[in-house]
Amino acid sequence: MENFCQQGHLSGCFRLPLGYACEDLKWGLETVSKGFQELLDNGFITHDKATNWILIRNYLKWNPLENPNQRKAAAAHIESIPSKCLILKDLYSEIEAFCPQLLKGLRNPFETVSKSTTTTTTTTTCLPEFKIEKSEVTSEAAVPASQEAQEVPETQNPKPKKAVDERHTPFRQALEKYWLHKNQEEMPWDASDAKQLSNLLSASPKLGLESFQRLLTNRSNSPAVRHGERVRVWIENIMQYSQGPLDQYNQPIAPKAVNGIPRSNPLDRMAEQLAGKYR
Repeated sequence: MENFCQQGHLSGCFRLPLGYACEDLKWGLETVSKGFQELLDNGFITHDKATNWILIRNYLKWNPLENPNQRKAAAAHIESIPSKCLILKDLYSEIEAFCPQLLKGLRNPFETVSKSTTTTTTTTTCLPEFKIEKSEVTSEAAVPASQEAQEVPETQNPKPKKAVDERHTPFRQALEKYWLHKNQEEMPWDASDAKQLSNLLSASPKLGLESFQRLLTNRSNSPAVRHGERVRVWIENIMQYSQGPLDQYNQPIAPKAVNGIPRSNPLDRMAEQLAGKYR
């Protein structure tokens, strides 16, 4: 894994977002995810999906740190790992087994693991039933009698949750590929971006994945586009690229001639240039 990923490190642990792996391997997100799961199931890696950190198991056994400079660099890298990262426990176990000298370069190497264990123990052993019961009594006593009469009638049904459009996930994956190609870093994404994508899908119920990929391709080849803008800023205007790339005046770029014959179909032109770059 470290051979194809620029994020690899001599300590055997590094941060690898799935989007980076997709771009390096030229694989789809589903294929990469299955590969990660297979490595995890067979004990080759420890993977924290929340932070995207990976530990290659037994890496230090077969790639020992041979000098103090390597150990110093490894220690600095390890201390940059988030304190709640799930790979830490396995990482420190491997350091103790295969490179105990590295422990001397770490500040309180087992502090994170012990803190996590202490927190878990406190939560599970300090009479959780008593805490819940006390909370319930306090809550009931704090409700004024005037509010009891304002309770929602049983006959009033809550509004059903809106179903998530099944196109949302593959469309987001296409956006991630587009973003990585143009920016070479992980795409920023939060609820505001997701909402704008949902609005687009709601307004365009017949928009398919292939058509959306062509829109991204056309935007990618528009010279005046700022590709570093958040998705939420421009996604609502993606349909303006339906006829092909746009120039700096948001006008369609004239097709080039091939063998003296003008190309009138912008989709053919883009397919020839990108060869399915976002597929």
